[in-house]
Amino acid sequence: MSDEKNEFPGEGHPIRQLISGGVRSLANFDPTGTCGAIAQAWGEYEGHKQSARVEQFMVSLGQRLEGVEAATGLNTEAISQMPDVAELLEQCVQAAISEFSDQKRGLYSEVYFNFLSRPTETSPDERFNIVMEIEQLTGSDLGLLRRIGEHGAASGDQLTGTTQPKSYAVGGMSRQEENQRLMDTHADLMHGIVKLTSRGLIREVDRVSSFVSFGEADSEMNTFRQTSWRITPMARKLLAALSGSNL
Repeated sequence: MSDEKNEFPGEGHPIRQLISGGVRSLANFDPTGTCGAIAQAWGEYEGHKQSARVEQFMVSLGQRLEGVEAATGLNTEAISQMPDVAELLEQCVQAAISEFSDQKRGLYSEVYFNFLSRPTETSPDERFNIVMEIEQLTGSDLGLLRRIGEHGAASGDQLTGTTQPKSYAVGGMSRQEENQRLMDTHADLMHGIVKLTSRGLIREVDRVSSFVSFGEADSEMNTFRQTSWRITPMARKLLAALSGSNL
């Protein structure tokens, strides 16, 4: 299972050795300029950042385990029967080390704790896949998934806040330009929907019946506004693993 993980190579991995050798070569070209700064940044990452991220993970997990909620909610016997408890810890720690987003990095200790709290609600493969999904999605994607889950289903109209028909034109824009501007404004959200759909976390449901178009009626933006999505069973398990987080 570990061969499938999309992880940053660990210490001693050939790719890490190549990067380390490369940045040393950069420093030789221009030790006091940009090249030297890159080499210094990599050295700090190698030496300090990883250790700090591991410590952050362990401190956060330890606080949860020592809390009142943990004391009353953990089933030690059930946890001892989890075949992946050690491998899952390794996966979550590695994900935290490799995570560039400060917002997301704290999620992994929360996810691991939630798996320990409800060990029978997910299988080892599901837990492995959930961590991988969190790694691949951005904080915005995960927030979008939670928004859809909270409503049971949500339309593009609801997600973009365009449920009330009105003129969005600026400076005498044509209908085509108007729709393009709205698509540009909501590009990240629309891309998030595509990603969540392709990963099997949401599925398209019936189109909105009471719908008022603006601009070109058959435009991509109006089609998006009229479409609704619902989370899948796997997404429910992912969101349960994120419960209690500050996402």
